[in-house]
Amino acid sequence: MLIKFKPHDYQQEAIQHIKQHTHCALLLDMGLGKTISCLTAIDALMYDEFTVSKTLVIAPKNVAAHTWPSEVQKWEHTKHLRAVAVT
Repeated sequence: MLIKFKPHDYQQEAIQHIKQHTHCALLLDMGLGKTISCLTAIDALMYDEFTVSKTLVIAPKNVAAHTWPSEVQKWEHTKHLRAVAVT
């Protein structure tokens, strides 16, 4: 079952920050939606604004190998994205 994402205000700010800066870091506590905020911004930049075609995300090995691929498939609006871990 896919989940529909309804961002909190702080997540919307994070998404806008990513969209407005070509290089940035998103520093939030665990569980506050860093991954989905990034995925939402990436999706918008790729398929709404057409300003990027690829994105490099630097993350701890476990997060890159397990969290990102599972999060991509979890959300209704990101299921078409592909996360590939390079370790």
